[in-house]
Amino acid sequence: MELTEMQARAVGCLVGGAAGDALGYAVEFMQDAAIFRKYGEQGITEYSLSGGVAEISDDTQMTMFTAEGLILSGGEEPLRAIYEAYLRWLDTQEREVPRADTGLASSLWRRCTAAALRE
Repeated sequence: MELTEMQARAVGCLVGGAAGDALGYAVEFMQDAAIFRKYGEQGITEYSLSGGVAEISDDTQMTMFTAEGLILSGGEEPLRAIYEAYLRWLDTQEREVPRADTGLASSLWRRCTAAALRE
């Protein structure tokens, strides 16, 4: 499936945001001095992996589920669709692997989690 220019830009924003979030995840709540002490004068420059996977914060998770709600709404009642997407996000927090019948972001989350568990 070929994306339109606008869709490609949107995907680029989501991927870029997730990549930046994953890079900063290990230092999210650290003070500058502590980061430089631990990682050197350049700061963090590589992903800190957990079980071979770069982790993302709830910021990226919520961004993905918001995007899912907007996509699934088709422009009709986006607030309701986003609310329902957030309920699917909550399901990912309460279960090791979300239910199979949930939405797009849940599906991606499930695949990533399953891949991480295999390693």
